[in-house]
Amino acid sequence: MSYFFETNPLRKKALLWEVAGLTSILIVEMIFTYNRVLYGVDFALISLPAEGGYRIYSGQIPFRDFHTPAGLPLFYMLAGFFYITGGFSFKAVALYSAVMGAVGTLAVFAILRLNLGGVASLIFSGATAMTLFMPRSHPWLDETAILFYILALTAFSFAYRFREQLSSVQITTLAILSGLTLTASIFEKHNIGLTAFTFTVPLWFFVSFGKDTKLFNRVKGFGICLFSTLFTSLLLIVYFESKGNFFSDISQSTGMMPRLLILLPNAAIKEWLLRDWGRIVFVVYVTVVTLLACFSHLLKLKPKEIFKERGIVSIIISLMAVSYVGHLSSESGGINAFALSGLLLGLLYAMLSKFKDISGNIVVDHIRISNFCFATGLIALAVFLLWWITYLTDFADIVMLKGASTPGRTKVADMPFLIIMLSLACMLFTLGFLCRLPDKRFCSDMKNIFLGSRIFVIILALSPIIYFEYAGGVCKTAIARLLMPFKNISSVQVKFKDIPALNGVYSDKKIVGDIQGLVSWLHPKIDADPTLKNGTGIYVFPHGTSLYGILGVESFRNAYLWLSYKLTFNQLDPDTEEIINQSPKFIVLYNYASPYDPLKRLSLMPMPKLEKVLLEDYSLAAQFGDFLVFQKKYSVGK
Repeated sequence: MSYFFETNPLRKKALLWEVAGLTSILIVEMIFTYNRVLYGVDFALISLPAEGGYRIYSGQIPFRDFHTPAGLPLFYMLAGFFYITGGFSFKAVALYSAVMGAVGTLAVFAILRLNLGGVASLIFSGATAMTLFMPRSHPWLDETAILFYILALTAFSFAYRFREQLSSVQITTLAILSGLTLTASIFEKHNIGLTAFTFTVPLWFFVSFGKDTKLFNRVKGFGICLFSTLFTSLLLIVYFESKGNFFSDISQSTGMMPRLLILLPNAAIKEWLLRDWGRIVFVVYVTVVTLLACFSHLLKLKPKEIFKERGIVSIIISLMAVSYVGHLSSESGGINAFALSGLLLGLLYAMLSKFKDISGNIVVDHIRISNFCFATGLIALAVFLLWWITYLTDFADIVMLKGASTPGRTKVADMPFLIIMLSLACMLFTLGFLCRLPDKRFCSDMKNIFLGSRIFVIILALSPIIYFEYAGGVCKTAIARLLMPFKNISSVQVKFKDIPALNGVYSDKKIVGDIQGLVSWLHPKIDADPTLKNGTGIYVFPHGTSLYGILGVESFRNAYLWLSYKLTFNQLDPDTEEIINQSPKFIVLYNYASPYDPLKRLSLMPMPKLEKVLLEDYSLAAQFGDFLVFQKKYSVGK
């Protein structure tokens, strides 16, 4: 801890360079993320978090005024950003993503800096900045849940690193903070939060109160963290149940339980191989386990010796567990799969540094070096082959698997990465064979082995960034979006005009025209009839619900925040009874992925009763591209 209060001029200079480097990373990350949201906005996807925040900003209470099984911390924080910025706007949503991404990067840097040097910490923190909030063009539940988990690990890391210097009050405070952030993670996304809780609370067994490491002193931290999580969770449950239907809404997501079968090894490996991003994630897992095992074998380390670094090892295990459950059991898939890879590989790099520190006192035989080279060479070869399969061939055709998502095209930008991985694999295999020859003088120094391993880990940590930039689809164009303000993009993206909530936002020409037409059509009717603003006059479904905030009307009350069968509701017609009771004057249907025929659209929705209501009681009053506006028949012409 004294490092942060260093008076030595050389140390102070190094600290200043670290601060400058970290500040630069945070600034670039915030600019990238902010522009990533505002330029080329996907109206359907951004609407869910924006609408959740807008409902709370408008005074609605979850589980009473609207129904959702998850996402509460995200919605409350977004409401705070709306309040700070003076009202609902997509700029506030973009600002949330930028700020929360910076907080996550800062927390990752803190964890790594407690175990690593400044330069390495900056490299892996920079990789995290590019893979946490930046890839997605809108805030989402997964990244927010992961952020709270990272904050819980940060509190533990500080307590563990300075356990002998901190007072009991300070350790207690950190344990409580860890518990509170775990509560937030649980309420944000259950699959991520509960896994984070399971693998983070036990870490506090390693933190003792004072220098006495007896069991009772170590149980204190565990008990405090556990109690703060359970107590705050219970308080929130009691509060929300007293206000509405907490248990009923949460139980709706039980329909997703069968998806947990994908966590079984056979299903998990198939899922990894079916997805282009999955192959990279698979290599990350293999790399962490194999390198730790290889160096343990190389240095003849016993489990007891490895566990001396139990702080790093236990966090690595926790990160792998949360990553494993989080991205396999989530429909978000490819994006949040990389959210923790920078921190995970950074801690692996720290562990390699620890191994290097003890390697000078150990005599290593050349057969072990040979085995090490063969094993690590296989990792490098696997990286090459899986990347090659992803980008240069159609993997689905090779293994005859259905459902694979592969770009299937050559990218010149990938060639340097492929060449590096193949060269590294060949070098390691060659070294493995040479180590078994009689003349072993060339490999008597361990320095190059550690250097090569750590360079490989850095390259692997940067590989998701290459993926996001060149894989195509929704993950692409972080850099392109950063440069958009400086380019002429009028031929591709169009800026919204005369809509305050969408000021400074760019999107596809068609969607901009559709929304501006819809808003222009509805605004005079809202101004003429104030009852349309009270949360019962307009109903928007199943996508694009941020229209409520854009129009400046209260969101339709007692409705589901988003409609996802077996995730947010388990029975047909989730909102239909409330629609019949409230009889809204206008119903706006937005289903951007379907044909224009409204009946065909409705046949895709698990709401047959609502379809009947629309046909009998409503008429199609207007259509703006993918937006269909139905008006109550008795009010037509009024």
